[in-house]
Amino acid sequence: RRRHTRFRNVTGVQTCALPISPDLLVVDYHLGAGPDGLTVIERIRAEWGAEVAAALITADRDATLRARARGQRVDLLLKPVKPAALRALLRGRGRNQQVALRA
Repeated sequence: RRRHTRFRNVTGVQTCALPISPDLLVVDYHLGAGPDGLTVIERIRAEWGAEVAAALITADRDATLRARARGQRVDLLLKPVKPAALRALLRGRGRNQQVALRA
């Protein structure tokens, strides 16, 4: 059984004391006035000191964004995200550990 933790901003992630690093981050690209989703993924990875698997959810089909995501080894899920695509992503992440969600 998978568990998840949902955060509304990067500060919540930084102040949370998770006992283990997550298997997967699912982050929306457009986060309002703060940093974009790729920047948040970069910060979280730095905070945990690990290359945590990540997926970026966006409606933006810009080639530059795709290249940035690919360069950071982040999967790209285009909106509207199909439930089957999300399930496949989650199944591909292995063991029964924490999954941090933000979408």
